[in-house]
Amino acid sequence: MPRKRSSLRGKAVGWQATRACFVARLLAVSRVHRILVDGNWSGAPLRGLAEAQLGHFLQGKERRAQLQGPEV
Repeated sequence: MPRKRSSLRGKAVGWQATRACFVARLLAVSRVHRILVDGNWSGAPLRGLAEAQLGHFLQGKERRAQLQGPEV
């Protein structure tokens, strides 16, 4: 059975890696939703939303994102 290429990472990966990536993204969306619900949908700091959504990319050796700028 040939291995499929995953658009999640741009590499050939198995179903377990694809599932893990999907679950991580789903949990990130869940964290953002929780921030908005806790604020009664009246707003939230953009930095908090970005950190909740991009947390995985902001940490570790492969830090792939950086947040800068004023609070909005």
